[in-house]
Amino acid sequence: MAKVTFQGVIKRYNDRDPHPVVAVDKMNLVVEDREFMVIVGPSGCGKSTTLRMIAGLEDVSEGSITFDHKEMNLMPPGDRGIAMVFQNYALYPHLSVYKNMAFGLNLLKLPKEKIDRRVQDAAQILGISDLLDRKPAQLSGGQRQRVALGRAIARKPKVFLLDEPLSNLDAKLRSSMRIEISKLHTRLGTTMIYVTHDQTEAMTMGDRITVMNKGKIMQIADPLTLYNQPANMFVAGFIGNPPMNFLHGKIESRFDALCFIEESLSDTRLVIPLNDHLAQQASPFRDQAIVFGIRPEGIRVKDNTLVSPHIQPAEALVEVVEPMGHEFYIYLSSGAQSFIARSRRALRYSVNEPIPIFFDLDQAHLFDPKTEAVL
Repeated sequence: MAKVTFQGVIKRYNDRDPHPVVAVDKMNLVVEDREFMVIVGPSGCGKSTTLRMIAGLEDVSEGSITFDHKEMNLMPPGDRGIAMVFQNYALYPHLSVYKNMAFGLNLLKLPKEKIDRRVQDAAQILGISDLLDRKPAQLSGGQRQRVALGRAIARKPKVFLLDEPLSNLDAKLRSSMRIEISKLHTRLGTTMIYVTHDQTEAMTMGDRITVMNKGKIMQIADPLTLYNQPANMFVAGFIGNPPMNFLHGKIESRFDALCFIEESLSDTRLVIPLNDHLAQQASPFRDQAIVFGIRPEGIRVKDNTLVSPHIQPAEALVEVVEPMGHEFYIYLSSGAQSFIARSRRALRYSVNEPIPIFFDLDQAHLFDPKTEAVL
């Protein structure tokens, strides 16, 4: 097991170019021993490059990566004590499952008995003992992924690196494999670093999540903190499905209170009186532009029982209703802005029907539109 530390790590491509591509920019990150860390972000954000630097498949341009305070920058990949599971499984098609799992151990020149024991133990953990004589072409996608995991387990690495390992699987199999990998981490008690663009995988699997964008770390936190206390608009919009609603407007005094006034050329604009907590945050932004953020479940529809100073009424037009089985997504508009409400009740609306909506201000956030940071 190992504690993995990034200190000021930068990865540049085309270093001799006047304008090199910066894939990872001044990364500072500590992955604790035995932790399951998920790195999540959109395509091109630098997450896979980060994983490849840990593995030694990419050089570090500046800064250092250490395992338990031992610098890895110049350490060959084979000496780092890591095992990597790739998106495309990376199995040898001409070798049996057994030989695929034993391949790396043979390179380490371990005794044959030790190799056999490790392969058999890994196969038993993953429930693939009956597949050891088959070739990869005879396996399903989920079975191939288990073989790739088994090959990694057999190496008994200090650090497991998983690069979007479920992206080639169908939705149902992805869901079951998420559970399998989480169980595997609990059973092995090893350090795992898992890269994905899928925020559902990140939220359901990680002890902590590192959110990246354009080579930079946006926020590091446990899943619930990321969801309930996002540091900026990128994290708020990336984490959560459907994503957080963002309404643009300004802060003005109305009704002897500070209010969020929707930005719109329409005569009917949302006016949301702020509670004490939000008003305190918004006070320095009086008469200035601001972004009001609220998740779909923070917008209630046709619920007159919610009489509270924290739940403010307004009106919006229905655009579309999406039934999702156990809940409904209601797409709404007000002025020039659109947003989504989530409801667990079956409600039938007509297009362009005006309906009362209520904002739960305990679930609202205010953002600076210039820096995109939460107030």
